[in-house]
Amino acid sequence: MSQALGVLFCLPYYETCTYRWSPVIKHYTKQLENKCYLYVLYGDDARKDKVYTTLREHKEIIPCLMLGHGNDNVYTGQNDEVIFESCNYPSEVIQGRVFWFISCRVGLGLCPDMVSKGAIACVGETEDYYFYIDPNTDALSDAFVYPFVMSELKGFTKFLEGYTIEEAWKICVDSMYKYADLYESKGFSDVAETLRFDADHRKLFGNGSYRLTAPPLINMEVVTKAIYDALPFVLIVGTLRALKQMLYE
Repeated sequence: MSQALGVLFCLPYYETCTYRWSPVIKHYTKQLENKCYLYVLYGDDARKDKVYTTLREHKEIIPCLMLGHGNDNVYTGQNDEVIFESCNYPSEVIQGRVFWFISCRVGLGLCPDMVSKGAIACVGETEDYYFYIDPNTDALSDAFVYPFVMSELKGFTKFLEGYTIEEAWKICVDSMYKYADLYESKGFSDVAETLRFDADHRKLFGNGSYRLTAPPLINMEVVTKAIYDALPFVLIVGTLRALKQMLYE
């Protein structure tokens, strides 16, 4: 991948949801080192001023993965600080970029607003984003949050590989449905139902045909193997082989 490409990750870390998601995604970003200009705003750096400054100073950034909380018109970072609010942000920080939100409800208002002001595309949820955790494990050992995180990373990585943003979004959603079938087959119907709910409300806004013009950044199999091998958990009995196969599809 051309060194001209920049990738931004905004990863707050301050409460249960972000404690579960941010460490796994941060681990994922290590696979991108030396393959692009990488900007990881983690914990206290996941704030409005840091995000705006990074986007203003680094025009090479196109893909932006934004983890956090939100509602119809707001996306928040560390300690619920508002980073983007509909009609209340400088348009130059979002123009010509693709935003992949992992938060509640931003698809109802914020994503369409950003596209109308010059963002190429946005992925966002039109309902609350639910997921399951195992409170008896840490983030890198949690077999219940895993299918949610990995579906998002699978889709986002496909975009970095050179797929269109619409293709990448569809891969994310399809991954959620596949994981739902797998977990349901092992008796975890609540997890399956939640995955399907999130997938049903995962929407794309903007130019779905847009793709990065540089060569592929990283192969999904390399990413998932690195994450998979780093996770010390023992998955639900009987699903380990099936999960591994799904990761590499």
